[in-house]
Amino acid sequence: GAWTIGAAAALVLAAAFWLLATTSGAQFVLGRAAALAGGSVGGVEGRLVGPLAVDAAEVALPAARLRAKRLALDWSPLRLLAGEVRIGQLHAASLEIETSPSQEPAREPATLALPVRLHVERAGADLLRVGKRGEAGEGIELREVSLRLSADHAAWILGGAEASTPIGRAKLAGTVGAKAPFALD
Repeated sequence: GAWTIGAAAALVLAAAFWLLATTSGAQFVLGRAAALAGGSVGGVEGRLVGPLAVDAAEVALPAARLRAKRLALDWSPLRLLAGEVRIGQLHAASLEIETSPSQEPAREPATLALPVRLHVERAGADLLRVGKRGEAGEGIELREVSLRLSADHAAWILGGAEASTPIGRAKLAGTVGAKAPFALD
């Protein structure tokens, strides 16, 4: 009866609290999520509701491999209830992206529209490397990368993006439409 429903509700609330508001809950959720994506995480500190720190993360997919070291995330998970991903700060000491070689020609996506609004107040990496798998030493290396980003069903807005390149400091800002023909501004 009522006691059973009350006990079940208390158990669900306790489990949700453990998953979202404890380090061990964050370790459990991130470990399972990474394993499902073919990856791993290590050195998780903090809570899923933030702030959160991860010493190392790796995801290997058929098309790409992503490796990050010393990740820090501070976000507003309650904004998900309003259909928005709001990130106050996302930072990595290093971020490596390796794409797999493909014989397929590049294709324009049907859409860049997101199902939710995205707002990133500050994102950055001390070191960003982008290259192809099996081509060590090739690719692009950027340092001191920082940016602000917003996106929704209509457009992606990049503001204040900066990075140090081998030939100097680069800055970028602009808007890309989320639907073909992907208007640029």
